[in-house]
Amino acid sequence: MTIQKNVLIKAGLTLSAAGLMFLSNDTEASASSNWAPRTVLEIEQDINAAKADYDKDETLEYTFQWGDTLWGVSQATDISVDKLVKVNDIDNRSLIQVGRTIYLSKDSSVISVEKEEEVVSYDVSTDEVKETETPEEVKEVEKEKKETKEKQASEKAAAEKAAAEKAAAEKAAAEKAAAEKAAAKKAEEKASTSSNKSNKKEEAGRWISVEATAYSRNQASLSNFTFMGIDLRENSRVIAVDPNVIPLGSKVFIPGYGEFVAGDTGGAINGTRIDIHMEDLDAAWAFGRRQLDIKILD
Repeated sequence: MTIQKNVLIKAGLTLSAAGLMFLSNDTEASASSNWAPRTVLEIEQDINAAKADYDKDETLEYTFQWGDTLWGVSQATDISVDKLVKVNDIDNRSLIQVGRTIYLSKDSSVISVEKEEEVVSYDVSTDEVKETETPEEVKEVEKEKKETKEKQASEKAAAEKAAAEKAAAEKAAAEKAAAEKAAAKKAEEKASTSSNKSNKKEEAGRWISVEATAYSRNQASLSNFTFMGIDLRENSRVIAVDPNVIPLGSKVFIPGYGEFVAGDTGGAINGTRIDIHMEDLDAAWAFGRRQLDIKILD
């Protein structure tokens, strides 16, 4: 198979930085103190070395290096500087970005240039540069590069998506943990407040010593209703008191028996005497008469 010598020069933005330029001749190259032009021989040697790694019908690849010039590349490839400038739309032939790649086959009659994701080929075998069919070898190379680029973009997008999902999951977990911590703190504060209220309530009460007896509504002579109108059938936890000592309606704590309401009175209940109502008549008789310390809660 006979293949023309094709040159693919990747078109890119021209840069003004001295560290990213090719200069078209040695005189212009001397303007950069940190830059020295490579000779035509050096460029040819690199191209020949690349050729040794390829079969005769394959397109070889050469990437511009630091020190290459359009003039040097022109001499090494036998393609004029004017043609290189024209097909690559170079405004300033002194400024070309390092890293551009050319693909060489047998002759120098065709240059293929990548422009805006599309490969355009030119016939430069005559003085007049004409657009022509892109060689299959160049199409294959560009196709592989495009597929690689798309694969890399897809992998990058997948990695970014995975990273975003991971970040979102971590954020959600952190927010959940923060919410649970806040809820636990709120519950603790509520419990503490409740405990403080209970303690304050207990601290606000006062202890007194009383003589206690017991009675039951089930006694034949007694009513189901107290002096305050409390129905003992519905609320049996009532004590009879002397209102001058324990105000009616007060809550009273009796150790061993719990909390009662001062809701009744009696003819014999005077001073520090109380009478504890019990639903069980036998329990009331068995209670007898006792000295107790009770606490008036409010």
